Amino acid sequence: VVQPVTSDHNLVRNSIMDLEANGELTFLYDGLVAGLDALETTSSRRVLILITDGMDSGMGEHSYEDVVALSDENDIPVYTLGFGSVDEDELKRMATITRGVAQINPSADTLSDGFKQIMDILRKQYVLRYTSSLPSNNQSHTVSVTADYLGESYTAEKDFTIDTAPRILIDFDSPLSGDALQGSQDIVLLV
Repeated sequence: VVQPVTSDHNLVRNSIMDLEANGELTFLYDGLVAGLDALETTSSRRVLILITDGMDSGMGEHSYEDVVALSDENDIPVYTLGFGSVDEDELKRMATITRGVAQINPSADTLSDGFKQIMDILRKQYVLRYTSSLPSNNQSHTVSVTADYLGESYTAEKDFTIDTAPRILIDFDSPLSGDALQGSQDIVLLV
């Protein structure tokens, strides 16, 4: 860990600028577990952003499964930015499973846009937790979410099966992306 958790943007920026590749083995999963561990006791909103130009060497203590399990246990999404010779499928799968977003080989011009996209997602995202009592029987179910905001009601639905969709992403068509919302939103979840 070259920079412990901080809200000081200059410390983070300087730590990133001081990093140098040394051509040695890549302990990608060990680094991700260290990052997730560092965020575990933080009370504010937590996300982990992985910036990598390689793949795990397989020589560390931790595995892909360890990263996904720890991310799930602590509800910390992993956003991946991969450059060069990365395992694109693995980075995309990790981001999807942990509720993050993957960006592979963004150009220098689009890297800033990539960070802006992550911040935009985080600013607009709500997380609802619901433990279903439905049986794990591979039957189709529908979840319906209704958000009441300033006298308007917005509803979105998603079909799922318990066996295939432990996490469900629901997008609302309205309010539109980019709309500013203020105040409180009452959200109702129906299964």
